[in-house]
Amino acid sequence: MVQYSKVEIQKVINELSNAVTSLNKIGSCAEDLPKDEWKNAVIEYLVENSTLDKLSSCRYILSCGLENEDVTDLPETFGQENPDWSYQEYRKRKGI
Repeated sequence: MVQYSKVEIQKVINELSNAVTSLNKIGSCAEDLPKDEWKNAVIEYLVENSTLDKLSSCRYILSCGLENEDVTDLPETFGQENPDWSYQEYRKRKGI
């Protein structure tokens, strides 16, 4: 069984909640903003709040909980449901 301290759980929940709530608020005003301004608001939020670093920290906390666990019962594709962003795929979608 994977166990986490209450402090670790609180940190992960707080960071995820903040990111989801904030991005949802930005997304909710997308119709009222010009497209470039909306994109800039997302980027500004991610950078100014170190959101990507915080999400990385959450991933680390959760990964450490699995470190000494038998994960052979997890599907082979565990963690691959959403493939990483790819510049090559981005260029292909944008016709660059």
